[in-house]
Amino acid sequence: MKSIALLTHSDWPNLSEDDQLLLEPLKQHDYDPHPVNWDKGEPVWSDYDVVVIRSAWRYYSNAERYLATVKNIEKAGVPLWNSAHVVKWSMDKHYLFELQEKGVTIVPSRLVPQTASFEDVQTAVRESDWGDFILKPVFGAGGNGLVRGNVQNLYGIQEDVRQSQHISDLLLQPMMDEVVSDGEYSFIFIGGSYSHTVKKTTAGFNTGREEGNGVVINKVDPPEDFIDQAVSMYDALPKPLLYARIDALNVKGTLHLMEAEINETRLYFSEHPAAVKQFIEALDAQASR
Repeated sequence: MKSIALLTHSDWPNLSEDDQLLLEPLKQHDYDPHPVNWDKGEPVWSDYDVVVIRSAWRYYSNAERYLATVKNIEKAGVPLWNSAHVVKWSMDKHYLFELQEKGVTIVPSRLVPQTASFEDVQTAVRESDWGDFILKPVFGAGGNGLVRGNVQNLYGIQEDVRQSQHISDLLLQPMMDEVVSDGEYSFIFIGGSYSHTVKKTTAGFNTGREEGNGVVINKVDPPEDFIDQAVSMYDALPKPLLYARIDALNVKGTLHLMEAEINETRLYFSEHPAAVKQFIEALDAQASR
């Protein structure tokens, strides 16, 4: 039986509800699963045959320790999925511009340096001419440091912008109408292959599982053209990958990438239980290489 550490956070010591769906099937496939908190203690990683990052959220609260943890796992000679290299890459949203250079269509974005004065921020906002906009750290997740604003009310967000700049450079993006009018698509890939798609919409706009913060989750069957576009985005990501999620908006038939999730990626097993088997088979395939 292979011992597997499922990396999580102390706020979810037994994994998220979604990731708990992995536990019994892993046991049935000759794995001995152990949820392990990345932010508490320092396990003897060599005690495990493999480590898979799962509910390891809030990594941005102590990014230095988190990166040290994933690097220490690999230093111990233990296979880590996804690898420390791609995890580090995904934690810095400068990657959006790198993917754009590879031909990926991204949500319109402009980089605001951490050292920019508020006058420079105002200039960037006015030049972009997006009306309603958001500013968010390139290093962060879960809305950490996100600032919403309007070109007509810039001084009201000055302190919030300053606080966000303490974190990192900022991404300036328009408030995309499609988030409310259509919703956000999440295309899940497991073992290098497309698995399933969920759609996140605002509460009241649709029925489905409540994810929190007024967001509702539904499994959807997107058009084949959307899947093809998502596959092209996936192909531009660093490899190898056990899992990945492409979060995108439909803008007049063209997907615009919002984020590429290849770190502590929620894979929505609850919406597509067959993905659990696909995940374990992909893990087995990696172990046999």
